[in-house]
Amino acid sequence: MPVPKKFFTLHAVLSVFLLVLASTALPALASSSSSWVVKTSGFKLPYAVYRSGSVWTGKKEYLISGRTDEKQVDTIIEFDPSSGKSIVKDAHLPEARIMMGAAWLAPYAYVFGGQNLSTILDDVVRYDPAADKVEVMPYKLPYTRVGLTAVPIGDSILIMGGRNETDYFSTVLRFYPSNGSFVPLNPTPVKGGGRSGVFTGDKVYLFGSCINAKGHDVLEIDPFADTSQQIDVGPPRNFYWSSSAWTGSSALIFGGNNYNTTIDQFLEFTPTTDGKGDLKSLGKLPVPIENSAAFYDQSTNMAYLLGGRSTTKGISTIYVITKTSSSTAQVTPERALLILGLMGFTIAVVLLQSKFQKPDRDAGKAEEPVPRSMKPAATLKQDKKKWK
Repeated sequence: MPVPKKFFTLHAVLSVFLLVLASTALPALASSSSSWVVKTSGFKLPYAVYRSGSVWTGKKEYLISGRTDEKQVDTIIEFDPSSGKSIVKDAHLPEARIMMGAAWLAPYAYVFGGQNLSTILDDVVRYDPAADKVEVMPYKLPYTRVGLTAVPIGDSILIMGGRNETDYFSTVLRFYPSNGSFVPLNPTPVKGGGRSGVFTGDKVYLFGSCINAKGHDVLEIDPFADTSQQIDVGPPRNFYWSSSAWTGSSALIFGGNNYNTTIDQFLEFTPTTDGKGDLKSLGKLPVPIENSAAFYDQSTNMAYLLGGRSTTKGISTIYVITKTSSSTAQVTPERALLILGLMGFTIAVVLLQSKFQKPDRDAGKAEEPVPRSMKPAATLKQDKKKWK
């Protein structure tokens, strides 16, 4: 007896349903890739400024002093990434300065040294954003410094490198605001200044360095063990005056100068457990930038690049850096076996259908009259009566 066509139709639909289910319901491996994208935020600073001291409070960024294309300035700019607004505060520094060290240790921003025109400074200035008040502290750096790097470490601030009127230095100081003390730590392997720096939670990393430290692109400082070392990151890139921001797992490094001109490099440094580190290029910035400010907002997972100087002039543009990711599903062994089994089942159903459901070659033809010679005898008698 032929198998009903509905039987095969039902099994075909069921097979397709199970194949779709297998391709979506079972877990799959995924290979993912991500990249950082730099674009203009649509916001701008009140004026183009570079060589400022910059601090990120966790909610707002402050650019302290610095210079425009015309002159050094003693003003403070506040940028709020949640609204995109930037305003010039009423408070002023006692002296305009450039290339100072600056760090945030709540609830204050601290500024160390810098250079006012031709004078290299040794003072410590504190800014209170809540009160919009600047105060010169009663203590000073042990020496005059410009081009130094300052990074907050717990209840203290690490102050590293820089130069005076005659030389660069490898000095490391740990500053405690609670009592105004500066505690000397062991020096770094090389002298230098003009570096940017980040704190990962246990290590400090400095990026680039001026003049006599060429080839030392990354320095690692352990403030708790009081040790430092140069990190092997491959062929030297030779840059300084970059800015950087710690994302929680890596440092983004923006622009700088290659001892010849302003550059548009965009790098990412990821510490590794083997004492080395991975420094890779993420492409290029929209324009060459040096002496800019950068921070990473953990609440939105976005980095910002503010101000700086291009090859010819200052920049007021604010760039936003976001991470995009994509993933490609890969079939697991379990899913592959199920899909192959269901494909085999579907093929079996098709073969059974072709075996038991022969095509009806006479389907659709008009019914032909039965020849007279094949009609039963009773039918012939009836025909004769009709024609009488």
